Amino acid sequence: MNPIAFLTALLPAPVSALCAIVSTPLAEYGRALEPIVVSANANAEAKGAADTLADYLGRISGARFEVKTGDGESGIVVGRAEDFPKLKTGVAFHPSDAMRGEEYLLRSQAHGVWLLGDSDLAVRHPVWVVSLARWGSTAAGRALTFGGWKKLPRAWH
Repeated sequence: MNPIAFLTALLPAPVSALCAIVSTPLAEYGRALEPIVVSANANAEAKGAADTLADYLGRISGARFEVKTGDGESGIVVGRAEDFPKLKTGVAFHPSDAMRGEEYLLRSQAHGVWLLGDSDLAVRHPVWVVSLARWGSTAAGRALTFGGWKKLPRAWH
């Protein structure tokens, strides 16, 4: 038995639900299926990361990804976790802790993907992870799907 599946089976239901990996389609046949979403309070760092992600995903899939403002409940959400108060990530962020200020969450979920950082600097990290991912594709080479999640600390810890 897969050790991850075994461990997930032993966890209480609410915790195991957080561990479930949802595969989220992002683009198909040159058409974006999800917009990139930034908060209405997004600063230049978050907007720049969203624009960079739109460019990367467009190059990978051949689709044009729109960057728009939203509450984060759907779409490819990019920004600081605190800028999306409606999201229930189940993960604690610590933006005022200098030793943890570069932590980020990268998680696919039913209505999109969360690329959330603890701080302005941390917002860039999941964008780079997504851009460097090994992407699966269809025979036409145009389907783009993301599935996974992780919360990572600063790289040098």
